[in-house]
Amino acid sequence: MDVALSAVVIYHSVHGHTERLAQAIGEGAAEVEDTTVTVKGVEDASPEDLLPADVVFWGSPTHFGLLSTAMKQFIDETIGLFRTGSLANKVGSVFTSSGAIHGDQEFALWSLVVPMIQHGMIIVGLEPQDPANSQLGYHFGVGASSLHHGADERPDQDELAVARAMGRRATLLAGQLKRGRVAHAT
Repeated sequence: MDVALSAVVIYHSVHGHTERLAQAIGEGAAEVEDTTVTVKGVEDASPEDLLPADVVFWGSPTHFGLLSTAMKQFIDETIGLFRTGSLANKVGSVFTSSGAIHGDQEFALWSLVVPMIQHGMIIVGLEPQDPANSQLGYHFGVGASSLHHGADERPDQDELAVARAMGRRATLLAGQLKRGRVAHAT
């Protein structure tokens, strides 16, 4: 049973690193048949952009081990959606970039995951059996470093491949959930 899917990638980027991850995640999501993907910088996004999505991706640079102020402000604006349960049972996935190797990326990813959990979303991370994911990402999201890359090489191709893989995986799982809901309703 084919179902149309919608994916939205909302991100904040200061130097373009997180934006490149967002684009790669969108590319991975678009690899899933019948998926419409929207990639938006947080400055152009609103909480209403999340409503039609089957899968939601949030990304932020790592700032002092946390998400950026701009991304936090966007998430705070989802309080109305929280009150109505509008994001419950949507698939959610997160990503970050930092200027150092690891650079407290784990904490930034968790600061993005916690609001998704509070919204009742289903969190999807990286495929644990893929060796690249354990070397370049985290079980609960994508993290990239700009420390050892040239200005136009950040994140590198391996990190972007992991981002594409997460975009594809989360969207595939959102499709499985949606097909199950449709089959159950009929």
